[in-house]
Amino acid sequence: MYKLVVGSIILVLVTLGWGDHGVWAQVPAPQGGVRSTKIEPKDYVAFIGILATLLLGLYNAVQNYRNSKRTTFINTVTSERVKWIEKLRQSISTFCGLAHYWRFSTVKGSDDEREKLEEIDKLRHLIALQLNPHGAIDKEIQKLVGDIVSMSSGYCQVSDDDYRRHLETLTEKTQQLLKAEWEKVKEESIRGDLSRKGVD
Repeated sequence: MYKLVVGSIILVLVTLGWGDHGVWAQVPAPQGGVRSTKIEPKDYVAFIGILATLLLGLYNAVQNYRNSKRTTFINTVTSERVKWIEKLRQSISTFCGLAHYWRFSTVKGSDDEREKLEEIDKLRHLIALQLNPHGAIDKEIQKLVGDIVSMSSGYCQVSDDDYRRHLETLTEKTQQLLKAEWEKVKEESIRGDLSRKGVD
């Protein structure tokens, strides 16, 4: 872009008289006569045409530069959003799998149970970091994760059916969130719009 601007300026200067053959260059006088500096109408037309071309070229260069920067930024944001969707999906699915295994497959007080509880607790914090603290559905997911951790640690006694329902609800809420985020990704890729429509 810098080279285009400099080149355009040099072109105008040369055309307008920066040299011996410019639009407004003095016309050599006949021998013994006086030089003429009269500007003909065609010179004005040429000047206006060149100036308009220069301005149009500069405008297009600026617009292309801005559009290129915006496209790069949107592509980066969209790419990171897709990665986030996959990471959250993996975190929730692993969390639900471990919680279900702990509840229905481990022996109480065994090393296997303690290991699974440690993994569940780590995932709870990881999921919290991957969610939007101000989003309505994000808060619901975080609360469900916390409730399931409490049930897993023994602080909250619930039936097996209630435990399963919490896991199913967590899966459904996560599906809603991921679906809303995926719709944003599609909209961004089509329209280049980074608005926060839908579920926050």
